Amino acid sequence: MAPTPLRLPEVENFLKGKSLSDEVIWEAAEIVSNGIKPITDVRASAEYRKEAAKGMAMEAIKLAWTKEAKQ
Repeated sequence: MAPTPLRLPEVENFLKGKSLSDEVIWEAAEIVSNGIKPITDVRASAEYRKEAAKGMAMEAIKLAWTKEAKQ
C-alpha cells in the first residue's frame, strides 16, 4: 500500500483491552482503510487498495490474536 511500512497507533489503541470478535476485527480494518492514502496507478486503483487493506488487516489481526493466545 505504501513504499514503506506504516504503523497506525489508532488501530493499536482501538484493539487494546478488547476481546476478539468479528465486529472488533471489522472496525479495526475500517480504521486501517481510513488511515491509509494509497495511490491509483496501472496496477490498482486507490479504492481497490483500500479494500485490499481491509482484508489484509483482518487476516493479520486474526493471526496475531491466535499467536498471542498460544503464548
